[in-house]
Amino acid sequence: MIVVDIHAKGAKMVTIKESTTEDINNIQRLWADGGVMKYIGFPDGLHETEEAIQEWLDRFRILKPKENHYSIFEDGKYCGETQYRIDEDHRSASLDIKLLKFARGRGIATQAIRMLLKKHLKMVQK
Repeated sequence: MIVVDIHAKGAKMVTIKESTTEDINNIQRLWADGGVMKYIGFPDGLHETEEAIQEWLDRFRILKPKENHYSIFEDGKYCGETQYRIDEDHRSASLDIKLLKFARGRGIATQAIRMLLKKHLKMVQK
């Protein structure tokens, strides 16, 4: 498990950890929020079962380190998620981040992306 603790502007302690089964309910809540999901084509939210999200998370075990998913917390409170994907065949990568409304505009996303890029760019360069 990778756990990164960072201090973001206006935040006490931000923790980013690989998502596991214990994060499924938080992911469901995030995805069901139309205010979060409207930016990726789900203005009414995306409503998935626990089983569907578990299957989705399970694929990261197989695809790691080329893809992974992390849950973001502030002082133990779930804030959102981030995910990356590296496509060596096309020499490209993607990074996704979603935060609940209370966590936006406070530097949490900036710090999360900074830490993930720093860690995973080192892995790719090896």
